[in-house]
Amino acid sequence: MSQKQQFAAGAAFVTVILVGILLLATRLQTSPAAIATATAATATATATPSATPTAAPLATGTPTAPPTAVASGVLTGALGYPSDFIPRLTVYAISVADQRVFFSVDTPRYPLATNTPRQPSYTMTGVAPGIYYVLAYRNDDVNVEARDAPGVYSQYVLQCLQPNAAGSTPAPGCSSSEHSLVPVTVRAGETVPLIDVTDWYYGPARPSYPPRPR
Repeated sequence: MSQKQQFAAGAAFVTVILVGILLLATRLQTSPAAIATATAATATATATPSATPTAAPLATGTPTAPPTAVASGVLTGALGYPSDFIPRLTVYAISVADQRVFFSVDTPRYPLATNTPRQPSYTMTGVAPGIYYVLAYRNDDVNVEARDAPGVYSQYVLQCLQPNAAGSTPAPGCSSSEHSLVPVTVRAGETVPLIDVTDWYYGPARPSYPPRPR
């Protein structure tokens, strides 16, 4: 081979090497981007969106309000008994409309002395609005007849036992035959005074009073 041919062959070899180097360089430069693009596309296609946390729904029911207490009234008055003491009593307010409905208060035994500054009394709270008869039954150990004979707030109390406008008692011309019960009206938030349970004077022919509630 001549020198000229050797030179041409060497140049061709060098050219092939350079072309190979350029191709390799081109691949090295473009492959990372292509790989990144392909990876991003795959991630985009296969990624599952994360669920957004949702707060628990608030209760929508209307809360139940506590029951409204019914406003009540108060009864108060004097106690009496035809002796030198007042026995232990239960004072009852018994509904005129329905004798199964009643309110009550217990009172202790009171000795009655001549120098007692005030007459013993009772106060009955929590009485629902309505119309009532007011009477008292003994709680001490007595015979059945005495236990079943109540003291009452009656026409006799109004006419004979309570002081009149002039302050004197009993009222002049008082009749002892009026022992019928007096209906008492109780209103919400009010105190009804002077409901004196002091009539025990009706004798054996007493009216038909409500029996002691059971």
